[in-house]
Amino acid sequence: MFSDIDFSQPEVREDVFRWGEWIGNELNLAGVRFDAIKHYSEDFLRDFIAHLDRTVGSKWLMVGEYWKDDLEVLSGYLDRLHNRISLFDVTLVNNFSRISMKGERGALRDIFDGTLALNRPENAVVSSNSTSSPIESQSNPSLRRLS
Repeated sequence: MFSDIDFSQPEVREDVFRWGEWIGNELNLAGVRFDAIKHYSEDFLRDFIAHLDRTVGSKWLMVGEYWKDDLEVLSGYLDRLHNRISLFDVTLVNNFSRISMKGERGALRDIFDGTLALNRPENAVVSSNSTSSPIESQSNPSLRRLS
């Protein structure tokens, strides 16, 4: 999860920047997903995204996996990255999971409360993160099939 890479070292940054530019030019990509972004440097990620915008185009969708059910934390992160990244809407996934556990008694009227989809829709990715996310082990099997 990039935990052993020292992004403060100029040679490391330069190498990763070159790789991003190379992969963006070699493959017909429309975006990139950054995994476990809360575990590595915000400064590096902001600079890397700016580099990709300059070299491969600013139309790419940048998606970050920051698995935290906290609108304030996620909004702060989006602000610090100048809204140039979208995040998985963890709260919305959790809200759907809670409703799926209630069966017929689950109500959708509050499903968007506290979510990125409601508060920062331009930065919200509405999807389950992966089959290994903590929510998957808690959710109803029918919810997993839908996600």
